[in-house]
Amino acid sequence: MEQIGFCVQPGSFRVVADSHLRPWKLTQCCNRFRIRCPHVAGGDHTDSQFVIAFDEFAKIWFISDTHNEHLGLQVPEVDLVIHCGDESTHGNAWMNEPEARRFFDWYSALGIATKVFVPGNHSTAVEQGLIRAEEYPGVRFLVHESMQWNGLKLFGSPYTPRFHDWAYMKKRGQLDLAWQSVPDDVDILITHGPPKGVLDITHDIESKELVQVGCCPTQTR
Repeated sequence: MEQIGFCVQPGSFRVVADSHLRPWKLTQCCNRFRIRCPHVAGGDHTDSQFVIAFDEFAKIWFISDTHNEHLGLQVPEVDLVIHCGDESTHGNAWMNEPEARRFFDWYSALGIATKVFVPGNHSTAVEQGLIRAEEYPGVRFLVHESMQWNGLKLFGSPYTPRFHDWAYMKKRGQLDLAWQSVPDDVDILITHGPPKGVLDITHDIESKELVQVGCCPTQTR
């Protein structure tokens, strides 16, 4: 990972290490921060990572969409790691389970004090209950719920608009209600999917056309 010292928000936090800036989107809305880590089609999954430092006292490592390639990551010295989903690949939950277990065995063993996981649309074994949070007590699973860490309130949600038949997908009308339930006092909102219009262009595997898969309400959360 390359040291870049890129200042994101003076006095709040800064990016201290990043392997690939372009896939990431970090925005401030209503005095809180939203981190979006998308899958980069055709790219190196290990590029989906960066580290941010809060007020020189704590460092957080954000990773996502590792898709069975987690062993290729260089683990930095941080206080908190957050995986934003898609640890595995297979759409069939039974085939997905051994993939996901290899990831969670590795993730649980990381020498990082706090480990958080927010599922993604490829986290089919987790959604189907083949992998349960209580099996990995060293990992905090956030499935549309919040937690406190170092004086910050984090909220993680795996839900995305329905797009073919994957995990944690809801119709857009249902998602509107889900986003309304996000607390107003959240400091960091972590979602697997992007806000609509923010790095949300992908190819539809059936029509072969470019489509937007982001969700409108997350623009204001």
